[in-house]
Amino acid sequence: MPRFIKFFSLIALFTTILISANVAAVEPKDFGSEEGFWSRASLGLKAGPVYASQTGLTADADGRWAAAFGCYFNYKLGRNAFFEIEVLYVEKGFNSVISESDSLNIGVPGDKYDVDLTYLEIPLLLEYRPTENQGLVPFIHGGPAFTVYLDSHIQTGSILVDNSELISKTDIGLIIGTGIFVPVGKGNLTMELRYTYGSIDIYDVGIQGVRNRTFAFLVGFGL
Repeated sequence: MPRFIKFFSLIALFTTILISANVAAVEPKDFGSEEGFWSRASLGLKAGPVYASQTGLTADADGRWAAAFGCYFNYKLGRNAFFEIEVLYVEKGFNSVISESDSLNIGVPGDKYDVDLTYLEIPLLLEYRPTENQGLVPFIHGGPAFTVYLDSHIQTGSILVDNSELISKTDIGLIIGTGIFVPVGKGNLTMELRYTYGSIDIYDVGIQGVRNRTFAFLVGFGL
């Protein structure tokens, strides 16, 4: 499936979910607790730059700048505890230089190449906010991130080669992050920095011990 179709399909999905949450929030439902369900919940969109790299590679390998975007659902569990589930389109990979020993067949030694991996990532995060102030509130969160493989290719110059047959179709990341939560009108703004470490080798064949890792700065807006 062409990548632009994936982009627009995901954007349409996220927008539909956000609109549905906004409609539901107008008529909150009480589930027998002191607060209605939707008064404890927030649903929104988040996006931002990602610096991706991989462990276990040669010294010539370097990280690459990419992007992430998607939607999230955040629910208040208690006074300071929250649970968040996200669905994110995340780009990962690395940059490197073709060496004499490489068998890529896409250039000559010394040429730079880019390995681009894309995933649908589903983090399940527990979040802690130390205060219930109405202003700026810091938070920390962490948890696992399950991934659905979407696409992979190697590119050098104008040459593009699909390498999907080499890539594992599953990965489980471990996330730790921190940020701030700011009420804005009837919604809220979040800004966060997170680190994700992949726990599964990304290659099914060939190099062993190579795993994804990313730093991401994400900005979100929820209702």
